[in-house]
Amino acid sequence: MGQTSLEGTDESKTKKKRRKEDHYPTPSWLLRAALEELSPSVNPETILDAGAGYGGLAKICLEKWPNAKITAIEINKDRADSHPEDWSSIAKDFLLWSKSNNKKFDLIVCNPPF
Repeated sequence: MGQTSLEGTDESKTKKKRRKEDHYPTPSWLLRAALEELSPSVNPETILDAGAGYGGLAKICLEKWPNAKITAIEINKDRADSHPEDWSSIAKDFLLWSKSNNKKFDLIVCNPPF
């Protein structure tokens, strides 16, 4: 079987943009579906988003738990600076940050690696 070229398609453009920005967001519908799989008894007061990117996952968490306090760790300073002011947004490598931090969270979320 031959390979199909994606050149010039929307998928091709999306892949080029992702490589350029090194940003791979999970679709919001998938994030909402994943959160629905959590037990109804889950009602976090504090949420850590590890590798938060532009904060899409944390924003969806706030749709479900609007009173939760968000801590978002993002290595890219521009992305971390784009988070809402009422979040605790930290521009650091999550793995390095976690080695020197012992804060506890009710829920820890992150996008799956691609």
